[in-house]
Amino acid sequence: MQPRHFLIAISLLTLATPLAARTFECTELDKAHWITAEAMQERLAAQGYQVINLSVSDSCYKATLKTENGQKIEGIYHPIGGHPLRRQTI
Repeated sequence: MQPRHFLIAISLLTLATPLAARTFECTELDKAHWITAEAMQERLAAQGYQVINLSVSDSCYKATLKTENGQKIEGIYHPIGGHPLRRQTI
């Protein structure tokens, strides 16, 4: 294997590892900078979701949601911006 190919393979593995582990580091900022849990619930409800559960997981919000057609979704959300980092149907 050429050194260049080896370096490319190592780079790809390094980039893929956090995605495979499904770990997120949303923020190191104190919770005083986060949007409140109530505000996060309101944002999700405004997007058409019924919030079943909202909790803090590591440095992110973790939400279990139900769509209008009854699908359950689990998502990880940034606690400052409120945007989704990962969503999956459960």
